[in-house]
Amino acid sequence: MDAKQFLSRVEKYYSPYPEDFIKGMVLKYLLNQPTETLEALLTCLFKNFSSQYGKVPDIAAIEKIKGDNKETLDYLEGNYTDHNGKVYRNGVRIGHFDSNRFIPFLGDLTTKQIEYYAKNHISLAYPAAFGKWRAGEAKEIMEYQEGQV
Repeated sequence: MDAKQFLSRVEKYYSPYPEDFIKGMVLKYLLNQPTETLEALLTCLFKNFSSQYGKVPDIAAIEKIKGDNKETLDYLEGNYTDHNGKVYRNGVRIGHFDSNRFIPFLGDLTTKQIEYYAKNHISLAYPAAFGKWRAGEAKEIMEYQEGQV
């Protein structure tokens, strides 16, 4: 399901958006959401946002539903910890938990990445930060790596 299909189903279930501006803002917001979670988000929305008052969900309502259903949506995005403590981000194993401490998997990192990790391991001590860095989503980290010889 893509963002336009999501919006179309929302309008069929609730009612059409009263103004094109609001509909456009919601569509723009949805285009920035992971497509693999839109169907689950829609189901969560239908279960938790009542149509009895005739209102269509705006961005704030969708954000609240996302927050209330974070674990389900994270799992569908591939961000989860399995029953053995292994941590995954975007479906790729990035480490594991040893008691309450996160231990990153460094086996497939380059020398520059390992050097950066050694210098900054405190800031990468949580799965979200480490996963973001591994995926190349942390701009300042990527700039550091590119500047090193």
